[in-house]
Amino acid sequence: MANTTGTIESLALQLAKVFAPLQDDLTPSRAKFFFAQIGITLTDAQVTSAGAPLATVVSSATQLVTTVTEMATAISEENYAVVTQKGIESITKIKSIIDSFTPLANAIQSLGIPSTVTDKIPERIFNYLLASNLDKAPAINGMLELLGLLDREDFNEDSVDPNNPPYTFSTYNFSGIGDWFSNPATKMQSLYDWNSGSFDGTKLFSRIEKVLSRANFPVLYDETPTPTLDIVFVEAVPKTDITPRGISLRFKSGVSSGQQTIQQGDVKVDFKIDFQPPDNTFLVLQPNGNLFFQPPSSASSLSGEANIKLTIQRQSPPDPFILFGQTGGSRFEIGSFGVSLGTTVSWDGTKANGKFSFEASMNQGRVVIDTSSGDGFLSMILPGGGIDAGFDLLIGVSTDRGFYFGGSSALEIQLPVHIEIGPIGIEGLTLGLKLKDGQFPISIGADIKAELGPIVAVVQNMGVTATFSFPPNNSGNLGPMQVDIGFKPPNGVGLL
Repeated sequence: MANTTGTIESLALQLAKVFAPLQDDLTPSRAKFFFAQIGITLTDAQVTSAGAPLATVVSSATQLVTTVTEMATAISEENYAVVTQKGIESITKIKSIIDSFTPLANAIQSLGIPSTVTDKIPERIFNYLLASNLDKAPAINGMLELLGLLDREDFNEDSVDPNNPPYTFSTYNFSGIGDWFSNPATKMQSLYDWNSGSFDGTKLFSRIEKVLSRANFPVLYDETPTPTLDIVFVEAVPKTDITPRGISLRFKSGVSSGQQTIQQGDVKVDFKIDFQPPDNTFLVLQPNGNLFFQPPSSASSLSGEANIKLTIQRQSPPDPFILFGQTGGSRFEIGSFGVSLGTTVSWDGTKANGKFSFEASMNQGRVVIDTSSGDGFLSMILPGGGIDAGFDLLIGVSTDRGFYFGGSSALEIQLPVHIEIGPIGIEGLTLGLKLKDGQFPISIGADIKAELGPIVAVVQNMGVTATFSFPPNNSGNLGPMQVDIGFKPPNGVGLL
């Protein structure tokens, strides 16, 4: 009998952790603070009036946690009849939680809260739960915020009033994932006015300042009289007297040629430059790919390579960010996140002109399914030693290449199986996960061989695809998430 936590148990426990906060956060003593964190201000009397629907949500969440725990116990005992039963019950409990949000929203609306607010209660609760979990690896929320997939707004930052505490209102916009793959230039313009006549730096600088501040990196943003972002010894301002408008970076102090590193906690900034810009040299970046260094005097001659790279990676201890699962067991982890800007310039007599490249990367990603710790069920269906699959993802833009993507953003696992049912045999299974147009298709396909008298028919990788997406306005068939099930056509068919 298994006596340690295996893969499915880990998944079950993670699922319970997502919903567990609702057991406590929606109790009468804490509900007011919970609603404040999702942008709804209630009095104690209003919380009391909504007591019945609040109790229903708490009860549903408690029942889910209990059911998932029972499922984990049944798996460890290899009682798969109970596993199936509890798995179905878990799905029912999740639906019960989602369904219980509607009566809660109606009760809050009856207290005088506008329907434009209460209609978004299910989405806001989901965002709160997701933000709470992802905050364990803060670099992820930071990257999502820069990409416009997460909006975070701070309230009551300096408050010491326990009845009106500081809180952060988080809103995820996963429907925007597809925009980055279909038309990233348009996405940059919609987020930051980049490559438009109205670009003034306010949207871009304010967001960068928030992300870096949350990472405890020294940064200062001032909107008046000109939007200015101050990062250590570099000052950024909008460059509005050229077409198209761009960004001007001023090196406040002399930058020595060679390499320099600034480390602040888990955040590291590396500088490398082949030439030595004098004090108050400007670096101008434009959306069309133009880039030039403008020193204070034309007597300075600048040429060579220069780049800056920001890396977010755990230092103490030097472990990866575990987004799901547990250290040493089944898990989904990311080693580091990086953002880099580089250029090669040549001197024309008055300024140094060049081409630029920008890249954002997610590195050393791993999906590990560990079957070494008593995972009896998965040990029977997975290859020996379990599964350990790595991946990387890169998004970039450069003067020469425009927007581009790289890395291994698709994961495919092939499982050798040999199952015979009369004349039909299943020779293998293929599990696939991809990122496509802002959606996440997960497929399972089978290699099937059928002996039909003297003819042998072979079908490769035919099965089912479940596509997960995040439509706007909380309009999915599972609240914020949309799940579509469809037929996966075979990769090939042959006769032998």
